[in-house]
Amino acid sequence: MKTQRQTDIRELTQKMGSVSLDELCRIFNVSKNTIRRDVNELAKDGLVEKVYGGIKAVDDQVISYTQRDVTNKNAKNTIASLAASRIQNGDIIFIDSGTTTAQMVDFFSENISCTIITNNFDVIKKCVDFPNIILIVIGSLYKQTTRSFISLNNEINVSHYNITKSFMACTGFSIEAGLTNTDPYEHAIKKIICEKTSEIHILADSSKYEKPTLLTYCRLENIDYFITDATPPTKYVNFFKENDVQVLTD
Repeated sequence: MKTQRQTDIRELTQKMGSVSLDELCRIFNVSKNTIRRDVNELAKDGLVEKVYGGIKAVDDQVISYTQRDVTNKNAKNTIASLAASRIQNGDIIFIDSGTTTAQMVDFFSENISCTIITNNFDVIKKCVDFPNIILIVIGSLYKQTTRSFISLNNEINVSHYNITKSFMACTGFSIEAGLTNTDPYEHAIKKIICEKTSEIHILADSSKYEKPTLLTYCRLENIDYFITDATPPTKYVNFFKENDVQVLTD
């Protein structure tokens, strides 16, 4: 448990850039003394850097949004195109934060007429040019590393909307852990969206299999569509069939 917690602390710090000791105590539900011991061990190995009141990722470990955007570019384009084809006029949809979800707008028909709810900065910017899209933005705090708007109070805002389709991203997933991410602020938004939406679409390329991270926001068996760039491994094909999840791939 200690080893896994330290791994999760490192991954969380890489994703967020920095995190306070108080936040780590809350997230992992352990004492500050326990967190301090974990932090000291990670810092000793050069895996994080201690700062006043918390820790930050070492400079060469922070994965920028731009780096994530160019990784698996062709696969992400394929997935984004398939996801965009699922949208119909009149839909009320949620588009999640993430590099693949942001590319969905590139495949919209110029006359598409729908309502888009999002916290994704790039989706917001691209939708401005569509005359028949009603755009609803959630989140009150902008996070540079994910180019998204976040807030722990978004449940209040989102719970009023009747979302027909959601298009969700994940940091990694597995059958056992479900769909995961590392950011506790985004986690709250993702979780409530999946509880509210009629159809959950997951956008995930082949690099995400068997790589669960800190926080589970939805069980894999609860999704409706899995959109990916290649046929999933056999155990996932069987799992999706057993749970009536439709797989969309090129």
